[in-house]
Amino acid sequence: PGGGRVFDIRAAATVTLRDLTIQGGDGPPIVGSGAGIWNSGTLLLYQVNLRENRATVFGAGVFNEASAWLEIEQSTVFGNSAGHSGGGIFNQGTLVVTDSEILMNLAAGDGGGIYNHEDGDATVNRSRIGHNQTVDPGGGGPANLAGGAILNHGRVNVVNGFFSWNDARDGFGGAIANYGELETSNTTFINNRSPVGSAVYSAVSSQVSMDNTIIAGECAVDPNSFTSFGGNLESPGHTCPLDPQSDLWDIADVMFGMNGSYNGGLVYTLQLQPGSPAIDAGNNSRCQPEDLRHQPRAIDGDGDLDPVCDAGHHEYNPDELLIAGFEGGH
Repeated sequence: PGGGRVFDIRAAATVTLRDLTIQGGDGPPIVGSGAGIWNSGTLLLYQVNLRENRATVFGAGVFNEASAWLEIEQSTVFGNSAGHSGGGIFNQGTLVVTDSEILMNLAAGDGGGIYNHEDGDATVNRSRIGHNQTVDPGGGGPANLAGGAILNHGRVNVVNGFFSWNDARDGFGGAIANYGELETSNTTFINNRSPVGSAVYSAVSSQVSMDNTIIAGECAVDPNSFTSFGGNLESPGHTCPLDPQSDLWDIADVMFGMNGSYNGGLVYTLQLQPGSPAIDAGNNSRCQPEDLRHQPRAIDGDGDLDPVCDAGHHEYNPDELLIAGFEGGH
């Protein structure tokens, strides 16, 4: 700690970093951003552990500059902290996160896990974003303390995402606070925390679309800026402006298992239990071909001989045998 930035990727560079731990970077005292990595070029992080970096301003784990490309695959962004926004990642360019985990990052402002700038275009695919938070360090924070997992001003597309235990307790949008364009497909929000929109908060001028998404929590979304493509499920109440013809709400219990595991995939997650109302509740026309674990969709989960996509990140398979203590993982 105190040694400055770990990696600085220049604009003309194309770089792959793999099988590394990038740890202990401190943002330069003048810039104060991008403590682990500042990326101005084209960068792939493959099986990288980006952890415990500290920035005084933005993007403690990585700052991805405008026009830059950052791809994070089979990697972990863990325990990074920013004095303003983007505890794990601050994105102004193009960001693609696949088969990865963004965990326990902190921002004393907005976007505990990811801050996506108005110029940013972010895709999150088959990934877990959990236990990230925005906190007020005392004396009034520097921003709105919004978006425990993600604060979005640009464009964010989440496919097979799993958002759990993210926290914006002093602001809004426990998992996601949206001021731009947000799309979720076969995604789950569960056990996130905020006084306003524990799952999703979206400003009036923004746009949100969802399909095959589980909202175990609350929405704070303008109905005029929300589009449902069907197969969504809200539990336990009815705060999201869902479609009465194609969505479900007031579901008492989604029925996830109490103990998570890797369930044969690359990302730690929860699985649906037999009898869950999310089984075969999705919209097949919007169904993703695989779930978060790379298992195929759609499976006939309720035994009616009609394969229908499940809502959420996990496709229940009654023929699948999961034995505690024998799951793979990293």
